[in-house]
This record gives sequence, structure tokens and C-alpha cells, in this order.
Amino acid sequence: VADLSSKPILNSHANLKHFCSHARNVEDEFLLALQKNGGVLWLSVYQDFVGVSHVEAYLDQIAYVIDHIGPDHVALGTDFHWLPTKK
Repeated sequence: VADLSSKPILNSHANLKHFCSHARNVEDEFLLALQKNGGVLWLSVYQDFVGVSHVEAYLDQIAYVIDHIGPDHVALGTDFHWLPTKK
């Protein structure tokens, strides 16, 4: 998809198979296609995508994307929409 799109793409709610073998996570090859396309990978804090529930593991994934394709290609998603709100 990244190779076929004429516009930058956003791949959200996915992380890196390098760290966690979840079906929604992407391979390093996709990172390179995303960089070439000018797109962004939106890394989720969802434990099943990160692999463990440690902040350091999430930070490692952010650093990995930055080191491999640059800071312009990573976004952070918390998915904390389930938190209670004040009434």
C-alpha cells in the first residue's frame, strides 16, 4: 500500500514485529516503505502490541523507529479514551 499510494499514509494502532510478534505489528521492510512514502507509524501503548507492560519497552520502540527511519515518521497514540472523566 505504501508503494502504491501517491500520498503519505498513516499506519495506526500497530507497533513493531521486531519487539512483539502481534499480527497488527509491522516488519522492518514496511518501515522503509513508509519512510519512502513520507508516511507515519502511530505506535500504540496497547500492551498486546508492545509485548510487555513497561514504559521502557514502549520507549524502545519509539527509539527504534527514529533510529531506522527518522523522527518525522513516528507518532504516539495512547488510546486512553476509556479513562473516567470528571462530571
